[in-house]
Amino acid sequence: MDPTSTSYKMTYGLKRTFHIQTLKCIRAQTFSLNKSTSNNHNKVLSVLVSYFPKTEGHVDVEHLAAIELVTVKTDTIFEELCDLLDQNQIPSTNLVSILMDSCAVMRGSKNGMERRIRGDKAPNLLDIDGDVCHHIHNWTNKLCTRFES
Repeated sequence: MDPTSTSYKMTYGLKRTFHIQTLKCIRAQTFSLNKSTSNNHNKVLSVLVSYFPKTEGHVDVEHLAAIELVTVKTDTIFEELCDLLDQNQIPSTNLVSILMDSCAVMRGSKNGMERRIRGDKAPNLLDIDGDVCHHIHNWTNKLCTRFES
């Protein structure tokens, strides 16, 4: 199969099928969001969803969207996530948690994105703290700087 044909089938075949399946599940049940940024210094918000499909009997983690951001601010991220939920007809009340790093933009108690989502869109949002892996990564980097020379 040539590269153009493969790309077309992945984009409009498999990708579309998986996306529709994911949307069907998270429209009907609760789910959790996880965000990350790209490692090439572009401002890309990668949105992953975790949910428990009753037919599978285990948690699925799937990519929902990659959103390029001009600026990474609370308002920008909030608006993009709201647009994503609205465009895909995903009830915001199904959102039960968001896993993210602990920076002020995301978890700030006054103007953080988590506070806005809880106040405006998902009142049942659980507070599960920041991303443990992110905390461990930061701690490890700080520890290792003592050994660099």
